[in-house]
Amino acid sequence: MVEISEAETGYRQRHPEGPTFGQVPFIASDGIDCFEDEITAEIISDGDGNKPTLVIAGMNYAKAKSLQAVLNTSFILTSAGIAIRANHTERLPSDAELACVIAAVSLLLEKPVPADTAFIGGVNNRGHLLPVPGMESRVKRAKALGYKRVIGPKATGSQNTTWEEFETLESVKEAFFQ
Repeated sequence: MVEISEAETGYRQRHPEGPTFGQVPFIASDGIDCFEDEITAEIISDGDGNKPTLVIAGMNYAKAKSLQAVLNTSFILTSAGIAIRANHTERLPSDAELACVIAAVSLLLEKPVPADTAFIGGVNNRGHLLPVPGMESRVKRAKALGYKRVIGPKATGSQNTTWEEFETLESVKEAFFQ
């Protein structure tokens, strides 16, 4: 019998009914082990006529501004009239950036991401997907947790594990949100 941590019993067990708008799983690493976590995006309006804000818990201001620029470029967020709210300190690793963007797009377009799909990777300010350390071990972990699809950046160099590779957010958007 293998012990499973509480973090690993998260996303898929909390969402047995299937995919939900604005909620996306990703495989994180604490430097020693890989674990499952979840990004949840939510649009909050204060009811006073102010601009609604897109909230992604755990993101600092600099990363939020970068994400907003990527969303404006790739998904025309400005037409939705939404700003991004951020925390003072960073709580999300760079391996969550792709999941953050997909969660925001899922929410904005009201199109859920399949519950059996995990996202791993960073995103630069031009919308290109970036590899993160330990991609292969993260993919293996995701598959061991039962994810049928693992989405990430194009691999660099040789690899023993495969995942669905994309170069840009635009290509991910075409695959999931058409």
